[in-house]
Amino acid sequence: MFARRLPLRTTFNTRDLGGYWGKRGVTKYGRFLRSGDVSRCGEADIAALARYGVKTVIDLRGQRECEFYPNVFPSGEIRCLNIPLIPDELMYSEGFDLLGLARIYTDIILENSNGIRQLFSALAKGVSPDGTPSAGSAVLFHCSAGKDRTGIAAMLLLMLAEVDLYDIMADYQVSFTYNKVSNDSFLREHPTADINMLKSEPEWIAAAYRKIRQDGGAVEYLARAGVTEEEIKTITVALLGEDALR
Repeated sequence: MFARRLPLRTTFNTRDLGGYWGKRGVTKYGRFLRSGDVSRCGEADIAALARYGVKTVIDLRGQRECEFYPNVFPSGEIRCLNIPLIPDELMYSEGFDLLGLARIYTDIILENSNGIRQLFSALAKGVSPDGTPSAGSAVLFHCSAGKDRTGIAAMLLLMLAEVDLYDIMADYQVSFTYNKVSNDSFLREHPTADINMLKSEPEWIAAAYRKIRQDGGAVEYLARAGVTEEEIKTITVALLGEDALR
Protein backbone atom coordinates (compact mmCIF):
# COMPACT_ATOMS: atom_id res chain seq x y z
CA MET A 1 0.00 0.00 0.00
CA PHE A 2 1.58 3.27 -1.11
CA ALA A 3 0.92 6.66 0.44
CA ARG A 4 2.04 10.23 -0.22
CA ARG A 5 3.27 10.93 3.34
CA LEU A 6 4.43 7.98 5.38
CA PRO A 7 3.00 7.79 8.94
CA LEU A 8 6.31 7.36 10.74
CA ARG A 9 6.77 8.05 14.44
CA THR A 10 10.14 9.78 14.44
CA THR A 11 10.02 11.94 11.32
CA PHE A 12 7.05 13.88 9.95
CA ASN A 13 8.27 14.91 6.50
CA THR A 14 8.87 11.58 4.77
CA ARG A 15 6.95 11.59 1.50
CA ASP A 16 6.65 9.61 -1.71
CA LEU A 17 7.10 11.49 -5.00
CA GLY A 18 4.47 9.28 -6.63
CA GLY A 19 1.12 10.51 -7.86
CA TYR A 20 2.12 13.71 -9.65
CA TRP A 21 0.81 14.33 -13.17
CA GLY A 22 3.47 15.13 -15.73
CA LYS A 23 3.32 15.67 -19.46
CA ARG A 24 4.40 12.07 -20.04
CA GLY A 25 2.37 10.36 -17.34
CA VAL A 26 1.89 10.09 -13.57
CA THR A 27 4.89 9.57 -11.32
CA LYS A 28 5.04 6.12 -9.79
CA TYR A 29 4.80 5.36 -6.09
CA GLY A 30 7.43 3.30 -4.31
CA ARG A 31 10.41 4.62 -6.26
CA PHE A 32 11.66 7.90 -4.77
CA LEU A 33 11.00 9.19 -1.26
CA ARG A 34 12.05 12.57 0.14
CA SER A 35 12.51 12.99 3.87
CA GLY A 36 13.81 14.98 6.77
CA ASP A 37 16.52 13.55 9.02
CA VAL A 38 16.00 9.82 9.61
CA SER A 39 18.88 9.37 12.06
CA ARG A 40 16.41 9.16 14.96
CA CYS A 41 14.41 6.34 13.38
CA GLY A 42 13.65 3.54 15.80
CA GLU A 43 13.16 -0.11 14.96
CA ALA A 44 9.48 0.34 14.06
CA ASP A 45 10.16 3.11 11.55
CA ILE A 46 13.15 1.28 10.05
CA ALA A 47 10.97 -1.80 9.61
CA ALA A 48 8.21 0.33 8.04
CA LEU A 49 10.64 1.81 5.51
CA ALA A 50 11.97 -1.65 4.68
CA ARG A 51 8.42 -2.94 4.12
CA TYR A 52 7.78 0.05 1.88
CA GLY A 53 10.64 -1.13 -0.30
CA VAL A 54 13.45 1.22 0.70
CA LYS A 55 16.77 -0.40 -0.16
CA THR A 56 18.93 2.73 -0.40
CA VAL A 57 19.15 5.82 1.82
CA ILE A 58 21.06 8.85 0.50
CA ASP A 59 22.07 11.39 3.14
CA LEU A 60 22.55 14.88 1.69
CA ARG A 61 23.89 16.37 4.93
CA GLY A 62 27.45 17.49 5.57
CA GLN A 63 30.06 15.71 7.66
CA ARG A 64 29.40 17.61 10.90
CA GLU A 65 25.68 16.92 10.76
CA CYS A 66 26.31 13.23 10.09
CA GLU A 67 28.73 12.99 13.00
CA PHE A 68 26.22 14.62 15.34
CA TYR A 69 23.30 12.47 14.17
CA PRO A 70 24.79 9.37 12.50
CA ASN A 71 23.11 6.75 10.35
CA VAL A 72 21.03 4.21 12.32
CA PHE A 73 20.15 1.75 9.56
CA PRO A 74 21.36 -1.84 9.98
CA SER A 75 24.48 -2.57 7.96
CA GLY A 76 23.77 -4.70 4.89
CA GLU A 77 19.98 -4.40 5.05
CA ILE A 78 19.65 -0.86 3.69
CA ARG A 79 22.47 0.66 1.65
CA CYS A 80 23.45 4.08 3.03
CA LEU A 81 25.38 6.77 1.16
CA ASN A 82 26.47 10.28 2.15
CA ILE A 83 26.52 12.84 -0.67
CA PRO A 84 26.67 16.38 0.80
CA LEU A 85 24.97 19.05 -1.29
CA ILE A 86 26.28 21.92 0.87
CA PRO A 87 29.90 21.58 2.02
CA ASP A 88 30.65 22.17 5.70
CA GLU A 89 32.91 25.12 4.93
CA LEU A 90 29.90 26.94 3.45
CA MET A 91 27.22 25.58 5.79
CA TYR A 92 29.04 26.87 8.86
CA SER A 93 30.57 30.00 7.36
CA GLU A 94 29.79 33.43 8.78
CA GLY A 95 26.74 34.95 7.16
CA PHE A 96 25.51 31.73 5.55
CA ASP A 97 22.05 32.21 7.06
CA LEU A 98 21.89 35.71 5.60
CA LEU A 99 22.20 34.57 1.99
CA GLY A 100 18.52 33.69 1.68
CA LEU A 101 17.26 30.28 0.63
CA ALA A 102 16.56 31.23 -3.00
CA ARG A 103 20.24 32.24 -3.32
CA ILE A 104 21.41 29.08 -1.55
CA TYR A 105 19.37 26.90 -3.92
CA THR A 106 20.85 28.65 -6.93
CA ASP A 107 24.34 28.24 -5.49
CA ILE A 108 23.78 24.49 -5.11
CA ILE A 109 22.66 24.28 -8.74
CA LEU A 110 25.53 26.37 -10.08
CA GLU A 111 28.41 25.42 -7.80
CA ASN A 112 27.92 21.80 -6.75
CA SER A 113 27.39 20.00 -10.03
CA ASN A 114 29.69 17.26 -8.74
CA GLY A 115 27.36 16.59 -5.81
CA ILE A 116 24.36 16.59 -8.14
CA ARG A 117 26.14 14.14 -10.44
CA GLN A 118 26.94 11.79 -7.56
CA LEU A 119 23.39 12.04 -6.25
CA PHE A 120 21.70 11.22 -9.55
CA SER A 121 24.14 8.42 -10.28
CA ALA A 122 23.23 6.96 -6.87
CA LEU A 123 19.50 7.44 -7.52
CA ALA A 124 19.82 5.54 -10.80
CA LYS A 125 21.76 2.73 -9.12
CA GLY A 126 19.28 2.62 -6.26
CA VAL A 127 16.18 2.09 -8.41
CA SER A 128 17.98 -0.27 -10.76
CA PRO A 129 20.36 -2.38 -8.66
CA ASP A 130 20.63 -5.11 -11.29
CA GLY A 131 21.16 -2.72 -14.18
CA THR A 132 17.71 -2.94 -15.75
CA PRO A 133 15.50 0.19 -15.62
CA SER A 134 12.30 -1.74 -14.89
CA ALA A 135 13.58 -3.68 -11.88
CA GLY A 136 14.06 -1.04 -9.18
CA SER A 137 13.78 -0.60 -5.45
CA ALA A 138 12.76 2.47 -3.49
CA VAL A 139 15.36 5.15 -2.71
CA LEU A 140 14.97 7.59 0.16
CA PHE A 141 17.00 10.81 0.10
CA HIS A 142 17.10 13.26 2.97
CA CYS A 143 18.85 16.16 4.67
CA SER A 144 18.02 17.63 8.10
CA ALA A 145 14.60 19.21 7.53
CA GLY A 146 13.85 17.48 4.22
CA LYS A 147 13.24 20.91 2.74
CA ASP A 148 16.26 22.63 1.18
CA ARG A 149 18.84 20.17 -0.16
CA THR A 150 16.12 17.54 -0.37
CA GLY A 151 13.86 20.10 -2.06
CA ILE A 152 16.41 20.71 -4.83
CA ALA A 153 16.73 16.96 -5.47
CA ALA A 154 12.95 16.48 -5.49
CA MET A 155 12.50 19.44 -7.83
CA LEU A 156 14.97 17.99 -10.34
CA LEU A 157 13.28 14.58 -10.24
CA LEU A 158 9.84 16.11 -10.81
CA MET A 159 11.24 18.27 -13.59
CA LEU A 160 12.49 15.11 -15.31
CA ALA A 161 8.91 13.88 -15.20
CA GLU A 162 7.75 17.26 -16.60
CA VAL A 163 5.55 17.89 -13.58
CA ASP A 164 3.92 21.32 -13.54
CA LEU A 165 5.71 24.10 -11.64
CA TYR A 166 2.71 24.63 -9.35
CA ASP A 167 2.84 21.00 -8.21
CA ILE A 168 6.59 21.31 -7.63
CA MET A 169 5.98 24.46 -5.58
CA ALA A 170 3.26 22.73 -3.56
CA ASP A 171 5.46 19.68 -2.93
CA TYR A 172 8.13 22.01 -1.57
CA GLN A 173 5.81 24.33 0.35
CA VAL A 174 4.19 21.64 2.52
CA SER A 175 7.46 20.93 4.36
CA PHE A 176 6.85 23.92 6.62
CA THR A 177 3.55 22.40 7.72
CA TYR A 178 4.90 18.90 8.26
CA ASN A 179 7.91 20.22 10.18
CA LYS A 180 5.83 22.26 12.63
CA VAL A 181 6.63 20.11 15.67
CA SER A 182 10.39 20.16 15.10
CA ASN A 183 10.34 23.84 14.08
CA ASP A 184 8.49 24.85 17.24
CA SER A 185 10.95 22.86 19.36
CA PHE A 186 13.91 24.46 17.57
CA LEU A 187 12.53 27.98 18.09
CA ARG A 188 11.98 27.35 21.80
CA GLU A 189 15.63 26.34 22.10
CA HIS A 190 16.88 29.13 19.80
CA PRO A 191 14.45 32.05 20.23
CA THR A 192 16.64 34.48 18.25
CA ALA A 193 16.95 32.18 15.22
CA ASP A 194 15.79 33.44 11.83
CA ILE A 195 12.41 31.79 11.25
CA ASN A 196 12.77 32.41 7.52
CA MET A 197 15.36 29.61 7.36
CA LEU A 198 12.63 27.22 8.53
CA LYS A 199 10.03 28.33 6.01
CA SER A 200 9.38 26.90 2.56
CA GLU A 201 8.02 29.77 0.54
CA PRO A 202 7.05 28.49 -2.94
CA GLU A 203 8.78 31.33 -4.79
CA TRP A 204 12.16 30.18 -3.46
CA ILE A 205 11.98 26.81 -5.20
CA ALA A 206 10.37 28.48 -8.24
CA ALA A 207 13.51 30.61 -8.62
CA ALA A 208 15.65 27.46 -8.78
CA TYR A 209 13.20 25.89 -11.23
CA ARG A 210 13.37 28.91 -13.51
CA LYS A 211 17.17 28.85 -13.44
CA ILE A 212 17.17 25.24 -14.64
CA ARG A 213 14.61 26.02 -17.35
CA GLN A 214 16.53 29.10 -18.41
CA ASP A 215 19.59 26.94 -19.02
CA GLY A 216 17.74 24.34 -21.09
CA GLY A 217 15.84 22.14 -18.63
CA ALA A 218 16.50 19.27 -16.23
CA VAL A 219 17.89 16.79 -18.78
CA GLU A 220 20.33 19.35 -20.16
CA TYR A 221 21.38 20.49 -16.68
CA LEU A 222 21.98 16.95 -15.42
CA ALA A 223 23.91 16.04 -18.58
CA ARG A 224 26.17 19.07 -18.11
CA ALA A 225 26.70 18.00 -14.49
CA GLY A 226 27.99 14.65 -15.72
CA VAL A 227 24.95 12.42 -15.23
CA THR A 228 25.02 9.89 -18.07
CA GLU A 229 22.29 9.43 -20.64
CA GLU A 230 21.73 5.89 -19.35
CA GLU A 231 21.36 7.12 -15.76
CA ILE A 232 18.84 9.76 -16.82
CA LYS A 233 16.94 7.10 -18.77
CA THR A 234 16.93 4.76 -15.76
CA ILE A 235 15.58 7.45 -13.44
CA THR A 236 12.94 8.52 -15.98
CA VAL A 237 11.71 4.94 -16.38
CA ALA A 238 11.60 4.54 -12.59
CA LEU A 239 9.57 7.74 -12.34
CA LEU A 240 7.15 7.13 -15.20
CA GLY A 241 7.53 3.61 -16.59
CA GLU A 242 8.81 2.33 -19.92
CA ASP A 243 6.17 4.26 -21.88
CA ALA A 244 7.98 7.50 -20.99
CA LEU A 245 10.72 6.60 -23.48
CA ARG A 246 8.38 6.20 -26.43
